[in-house]
Amino acid sequence: MCRLKDAQIDKHFRPQAAFLRNVVFDHIGVFEQLDHTFDVLKNRYGIDVEGEVASKVRAPKRTKYQSPAVGASDYVGHLKARDLAKLGIPSVDSFYNDHLRAMVRKRYKEDFALHEHAFSLLQAKKDD
Repeated sequence: MCRLKDAQIDKHFRPQAAFLRNVVFDHIGVFEQLDHTFDVLKNRYGIDVEGEVASKVRAPKRTKYQSPAVGASDYVGHLKARDLAKLGIPSVDSFYNDHLRAMVRKRYKEDFALHEHAFSLLQAKKDD
């Protein structure tokens, strides 16, 4: 994926910056402050995200992402799917080693920069 152009990557894995270029926004939310974005959507546009998706997000069949069989620092990216299935679903960190982290940082550099910018703006608003 590091050698492909944005347009060549499946839209599910394409950098978010590829979708956002040349688009003017009045709010960019970050996952760490999702409640704030939900408030903005509700107050500005009358969209109650939590009310509309609560039953889907809090469904009893929702996947559990932390397996007691695998620690957060245990790398599992080399395992075959059948072996991984035996472990349950490990934490997201266990799918990355240092080399892969560096590649992801490079490929999604614009996304990380956008996130840091949006997060700093939100922090500045909090500090006011």
